[in-house]
Amino acid sequence: MRFFFRYKKQIILGVHGLGNKPPKDTLALWWLNAIREGLQRIGKTRLHIPFELVYWADILYDKPLDPSITDPTHPLFNAEPYREGKSSHVVRPVTLRKRIMRFIESKLDKIFLNSDMTLNFESLTDKIINKYFHDLETYFGDRLNPAQNPHDSAKELIRKKLLDVLIRYKKYEIMIISHSMGSIVAYDVLVQYPQIPEVHTLVTTGSPLGLPVIVSRIYMEAKKLNLDIKKPHTPEKVSHRWYNISDEDDRVALDHSLNDDYEKNEKGIQAEDINVYNDYEINGQANPHKIYGYLRTPEFARIIDQFLLEEKRNIFYIGLKYIQGSMQVAAGKLLKIFGGKNAPK
Repeated sequence: MRFFFRYKKQIILGVHGLGNKPPKDTLALWWLNAIREGLQRIGKTRLHIPFELVYWADILYDKPLDPSITDPTHPLFNAEPYREGKSSHVVRPVTLRKRIMRFIESKLDKIFLNSDMTLNFESLTDKIINKYFHDLETYFGDRLNPAQNPHDSAKELIRKKLLDVLIRYKKYEIMIISHSMGSIVAYDVLVQYPQIPEVHTLVTTGSPLGLPVIVSRIYMEAKKLNLDIKKPHTPEKVSHRWYNISDEDDRVALDHSLNDDYEKNEKGIQAEDINVYNDYEINGQANPHKIYGYLRTPEFARIIDQFLLEEKRNIFYIGLKYIQGSMQVAAGKLLKIFGGKNAPK
């Protein structure tokens, strides 16, 4: 008798957000540095973190930002590079402005969404996207991208970046960390492409997935696949957890609760909303939307540590099962030797 156990390696995939970025290798290193910071803050230092960045800024921008440029007026000046954080935990007071923002957030869906998930004030929401989310307008507009391929849209090219990486890691246990517009890309790929593997853990950070204009667009696209849905769902490809992390002062993630916007998938998985303090600051200016601040929060560090611990648990389980199997084989042989006619054949 032989026993076969399939051990899955792990991979963490990062999907960046809006705007031009520094070169891929630089950005990937900065993500990793911020992740390591967070793990150090909770006493979980790790030398090796299996990480790959899904980089799609080159679809929309001809040249990356250049960290060596010091002139703020230069178009490739990188105004917000990675910087190590100074604080590990801060409790912000609940101000009047924050109470007002919470009230607005609670009413967003009722103001902007009709009962059939179509948009009220569609021209207004289109103007908002045009003014503040230029990359998102290009993505949702499904515009052709002749610089890359005259037959492909920007949306298709951006999605393909993540699609190809997921297929390459189809035998791995996968965590996706998506930021800002990257969370929309990740959601779309997980819903639209049945050939991809399951994703163990999805983490959305600073995500606009709760904004009515985004919810409506996602719903309309999902309805093409399933006419019976009443709300968008957690992607069926998410097998264990979906964590949604946001800072209350993050103006991109204006609606901080995705739990009430996306229904459970068939596995019972639904977004778990977690409020954090994003401590990113550069030259005295805070940016609570910046990915580096999110990656080093204690809340996120515990999530990534829990995921990486799965590998150790899997190895222990496989070893235990192997020992049990070996003992069963040995017991069977002994019975054949000493059990005589009553021994199992």
